Parts: sequence; structure tokens; C-alpha cells
Amino acid sequence: QGPFSIGVTAQVPPSYPAGWPVAFAVVPVTTNTLIPVTFSWNFGDGSATSTNQFPAHTYATPGTYAWSVVANVSTATATRNGTIVIGNPVSLEVTAVGNSATISWPNTIADTLLETTGELGPASQWLWVTNAPKASTSLLRVTLPLSGNQYFRVRRPW
Repeated sequence: QGPFSIGVTAQVPPSYPAGWPVAFAVVPVTTNTLIPVTFSWNFGDGSATSTNQFPAHTYATPGTYAWSVVANVSTATATRNGTIVIGNPVSLEVTAVGNSATISWPNTIADTLLETTGELGPASQWLWVTNAPKASTSLLRVTLPLSGNQYFRVRRPW
């Protein structure tokens, strides 16, 4: 067998709202070795590094952060780095009038999905209400009929 080598591909979204866990991923490609690959993520915000291949990291404040990941297998190393833009956190405002509710939230740097459920808990079945792509307005808004208890959440589509 010849010498071993390692390469990596990192998958990081270009932007995300503050306060939401961002999914990071690194995929190593090794040759001529069965030695396990180790990882070290630096999220660029002064927080502790992660050794997880697929970490989730929450940025507390908006800004542009330089991230990097180093993958090691024995004496071979591969590094990838980039930036992520963290925007303002997303919060919902709900105004109920009669049997309907108007839900609005600030237009952030990200597309969002609005979902609803009738009960909260680990087995909650969240149903898609609407997709709100990033628009030129500063506020996204939808009016919905109400029936019984309803809980709403906004999340990223991926």
C-alpha cells in the first residue's frame, strides 16, 4: 500500500439567524487507511471547539464569523474554512382577532417556514402553514383561521 491521504468537504450554510442552531458538516475522503478521522471545528466566535463530524452551533449575536474545520488521520491533515453571516434573531408577533390570527416576524437574512401544532411535546406533529421566502419588505405576515389550541414556530427550510 502507498501513503495515505485525506481530503474534506465542509457543508455550512452561508447565513443563519442568531439564536438558532446552525448545522455544520464535514465529509472526509481518505485513501489507503482505515484509521478513524478526527475533527476540530472553530466557529469563529470565541466558543469552545467541537470534535463532532456534524456539530450544531448557535451564534448569540449577529455578525460575520470565520469558521474552520481541521480533519486529521494519523499525520495527514486537511483544512477547510469560510464565513457565515449571522442575522437578527427571529421572533413571532401574534395578533388574534375573532377566529383568526395574524402572525408576523421580521424579514431576516434567511428563508423561513411557518408551522403549527395543536400540542407541544416530543411527539408534536408540526404542520406546514406557509413558506416565506426572503422578501424586500422588513416584515413577513400571514393571517390564519384559529381552532382550539394552536402553537406556531418559524424554522429554516433545511
